[in-house]
Amino acid sequence: MQRALDRSRRKNNPQNYTEKGVVKKGRKSWINSKSYKNLQSQLKEVHRKLSSHRKSLHGNLANRVLKMGNCIKIEKVSYKAWQKLYGKSVSRQAPSAFISILTRKAQQLGGGVDEINTYQTALSQHCICTEKKKKPLSQRTHICDKCGFIAPRDELSAYLAIFTSCHNGLWLTDFNLANQAVHRHRTLLRGLAGAIPSAVMADLASQIQSTNREVNPSPRTRPLRQSASRRKLDANLEPS
Repeated sequence: MQRALDRSRRKNNPQNYTEKGVVKKGRKSWINSKSYKNLQSQLKEVHRKLSSHRKSLHGNLANRVLKMGNCIKIEKVSYKAWQKLYGKSVSRQAPSAFISILTRKAQQLGGGVDEINTYQTALSQHCICTEKKKKPLSQRTHICDKCGFIAPRDELSAYLAIFTSCHNGLWLTDFNLANQAVHRHRTLLRGLAGAIPSAVMADLASQIQSTNREVNPSPRTRPLRQSASRRKLDANLEPS
């Protein structure tokens, strides 16, 4: 529908475009046909329906979350940065609008939403034993080299957020309490050292090492780039 709008506008206003199809600079007058206006109203109705459906889904999801409690902790992220990286996906899902609805509903129930500072906590890089290790975004499983704890990366971050609180403007995580309480956790308990067979741990470690090599290849493994003149010289030197 948007392509049809663009074609109609270009057809009715050829004087406003350059030979390459780029809109000319400066002040211009546009002629919009009846078909263009009809398509414009249809597109507006489509966006209205999508917005209404998205708002309904956000409300249902917020109600499901609030059934588990009205005091919620989330990581403070930049939605504008997400929009630059994942424009269409963020436009469809509207995470900022969902957080607004969740915050409003939580406050109505006497709770609220706390935004944890990611620069002070770095929850996805920490283990329950306080060991910190930076991981690439593609690595979704946490394996601690110090204590051997294994857990899904997002689940562990959410678990550590439970024990994170703000003191005088500084966000701190109580790792001692988190380490003690993990023995009563239903799913994270299976990631403790000794709870997973050594063969499975070795397989996970090899997968993560291969992922790290793909993300950050060593200088020796990087393919050398040859210039066009060097490739031409090599081709001339080859025996016919």
